[in-house]
Amino acid sequence: MRILIVYYSQTRNTEKIAAAMSEELSAHGHEVRLERVEGIAPDLLDGYDLVFLGSACHDADLAQPAKRFLEAIPNAPTYELAGFVTHATYMGEGGNRERELYETWAGKCLQTFQRVSQEKDIPFLDFFHCQGAPIPEIAEFIHRTIVTDEEEWDGYIEEVNQHPDEEDLQRAREFAGRVAAASNPSTA
Repeated sequence: MRILIVYYSQTRNTEKIAAAMSEELSAHGHEVRLERVEGIAPDLLDGYDLVFLGSACHDADLAQPAKRFLEAIPNAPTYELAGFVTHATYMGEGGNRERELYETWAGKCLQTFQRVSQEKDIPFLDFFHCQGAPIPEIAEFIHRTIVTDEEEWDGYIEEVNQHPDEEDLQRAREFAGRVAAASNPSTA
């Protein structure tokens, strides 16, 4: 398959995930192109069977460059789409507070992929997300407005600053492999 992995990354978190996916897919014989969103126009994607679009999470949604890219994809393209994001919040798999914070601060990412895919008749296959270390300004904002309890903050910032880690990269590789295996480009 011809696969494009296009991504937006400011801190290299999303870039690391994109590179791990590219390595996995290339190792399985796919022709893979890895490109920043600034390097390719959305209307030039028709030569691909599968497109992965990655983004940092900004303001609870895809970062604007990735969101503009997604929204500029022409209607009913000939390829399938999968999405991935990195974010500086909890994974949403823990208790109620972690799920609530994930939904509040990263939950729009998947919703945007689903909404645009439905509006544009883009076959959307799946979504991946993982934590990524925040830049100091974002960490300060999170501490000041979201995770204000000092004890919780100490545990949170220690954990999130370790990501994406090797486990995240492995989960990204597995995600990419599953999506490629499930892809059926002839029906896109």
